[in-house]
Amino acid sequence: MIDLTNILLIFLFAKIFGDLVERKNISSIVGHVISGIIFGPFILGIIYPGKDIEVLADIGLLVIMLYAGLTSDYKELVKAKFTAVIIGLFGVITSFVFCFSIMFFLGFDLISSLFVGIVLTNTAVEIVGGIVASEKNQKVSHILLGASFFDDIIAIYLVGLLYSITLNQSTLNFVDIGNVTLKIIVFFVITILLSEFLIS
Repeated sequence: MIDLTNILLIFLFAKIFGDLVERKNISSIVGHVISGIIFGPFILGIIYPGKDIEVLADIGLLVIMLYAGLTSDYKELVKAKFTAVIIGLFGVITSFVFCFSIMFFLGFDLISSLFVGIVLTNTAVEIVGGIVASEKNQKVSHILLGASFFDDIIAIYLVGLLYSITLNQSTLNFVDIGNVTLKIIVFFVITILLSEFLIS
């Protein structure tokens, strides 16, 4: 059964914190996350996650992604692909170096540090979709969306490489690396062809 009290509290706290951070020219999504941390089990424990909230969250993510897709101009998205790739690559490198360094400094082994570093390089497309939905500058929206897609592709590739290394006891298996690389290339080719088809 859906707990309406929890749902109403979630909307109330998220709205309040979202409006507060927007006054500081920060995305309301940051306020939503902060409200979840404060009022969730991590700090105050007023709201606890349940199946009903999980279902609503899934629906919300679906609507955000649908809205981002409906309001995206794919011609402009393709035009911004070079900038998106540069920003995405810089974001991946920065996030990976930062997260890997912290994990390794805390005493975790090399493989664990690499894994956490790679996983945390991935930009959540759902979050970017939420930002894009509220972003008035369409050029910025297209760059953000493109960069997040590029982040995902790099993260998938790096996880595949790490998986190959762990399977072969910290040694590189070039056959597995080739397979992962080939799959990524095929994905790129299909994506480009589909984008050209949609634009035309």
